[in-house]
Amino acid sequence: MTDTEPRVQRTVTGHTPKGVWSRKALAGAGLSVFRPAAETMENQLAYKVIEIDDRIRAVKDLAIAAAIEYQSVTGRKLGITGEVGEIIVADKMSLKLLADPIAAGFDAVDDSGKLYQIKACRNRRTGIGKTGRFSTHHFNLALVGIFDANYVLTELWQASIEVLEPVLAREPRRNPSISRFKSVATRIF
Repeated sequence: MTDTEPRVQRTVTGHTPKGVWSRKALAGAGLSVFRPAAETMENQLAYKVIEIDDRIRAVKDLAIAAAIEYQSVTGRKLGITGEVGEIIVADKMSLKLLADPIAAGFDAVDDSGKLYQIKACRNRRTGIGKTGRFSTHHFNLALVGIFDANYVLTELWQASIEVLEPVLAREPRRNPSISRFKSVATRIF
């Protein structure tokens, strides 16, 4: 690994649909096994995760500065809220981000193996607007971070899939309003 490559850990986690990686395939790929409490090996898949360190924080800060400058010059948003929001929320919650940004169903994992889907909303008044679309794949907890115009986290809300699923079932696009999400979530920041 060079100084320019992010630190990626290989791990096994989750309780997602069966049959993607077998135990033998995991061992053959040289992946370390991370066993969440009360989980069986048959239900676990391999994921590469990134621990957020000072270098990632510094690059995130540069991206934020560039996005703010771009918006002040052009009047247009650069469209980095989702990625930057995931980094900020995962860092605040001590989560590991998935190395693959389009992984099915979740964005981060904690040390116990819980899977998190993270949504970020920037520069919206409290309760106004919609969240991003939630995946139909398995995850344990949803986090919605609300940011000001300078990408400062002003609120962080968490809901388990058990309380969130009835809300998502009523939304054809699975993207409830922020106020509806808050109505079933717990504010943690």
